Amino acid sequence: MHQWIAVVIVFWMVGVASADRSDGQWLYEQAQKTQDVETKIALLKQSLEAHEHFEAFFALGLAYEQVGNLDQAVAVIRDGIGITHDDERAARGYIKIGQLYDKQKRPVEALQMLKKADKLTPSERLKDAIQKQELHLARTGVSASQITRALVTSRGFGVEPRIPLWVSFEFNSDALSAPGKKQARALGEALADSAFRDSKFSLVGHTDRHGKDDYNLDLSLRRAESVKRFLMTHFHIAENMIQTEGKGKRALRSREQTAQADSLNRRVEVIWIQ
Repeated sequence: MHQWIAVVIVFWMVGVASADRSDGQWLYEQAQKTQDVETKIALLKQSLEAHEHFEAFFALGLAYEQVGNLDQAVAVIRDGIGITHDDERAARGYIKIGQLYDKQKRPVEALQMLKKADKLTPSERLKDAIQKQELHLARTGVSASQITRALVTSRGFGVEPRIPLWVSFEFNSDALSAPGKKQARALGEALADSAFRDSKFSLVGHTDRHGKDDYNLDLSLRRAESVKRFLMTHFHIAENMIQTEGKGKRALRSREQTAQADSLNRRVEVIWIQ
């Protein structure tokens, strides 16, 4: 008797779930047909109440973008990524969020989203977009607010909190150049933020493709340590808050044999490790 009741309950639950999916799909299709954005938003919300699925979340994000609510657009697409097990859909979500961050003048976070998408579904088109974004950041520098916000945001997305900074040095030296000091100063302002109290970071130095491996390995470590000394001296960052590492030319961002590629490869990455 108990087994019979259990079977009836299971079939009833399956039927309810199927009905919810059917209602959700119908509401989603109606939303896609309407041209009125507010109506579309209302229908998509109802669709998601009946049955959560990635395409409805994504469409709702696009609708929020249309009305200028970019923060809400990011939030609902992130929710869609959270429920999908399809790498292509997730990558599409990360790319869209990257575009939304770009609209909000948040280039570091946009770069992180593109890199996440490329890990899921690698493509030359994504790699080109990533390189263009990195070249832009290498030219303009990364501000303290951008560093702080990108590190915090990355944790919320399950993205490794790693930011490349194009800190420049004197030729074949670990002495910071004038632009290098400016970028190191922005990093110091960011790490002094209360959001990172009791945190620990790693500074990883990288060189370009030129020179011998051993020399580059030593130079990249000395450059990371030079940035650490700058932070300790000018921002009173505790010594045990930052560890340093040198990668030399072992982790090139670009393997092209051009001056532009060399400029991308010469960098110091900051990683929030704790």
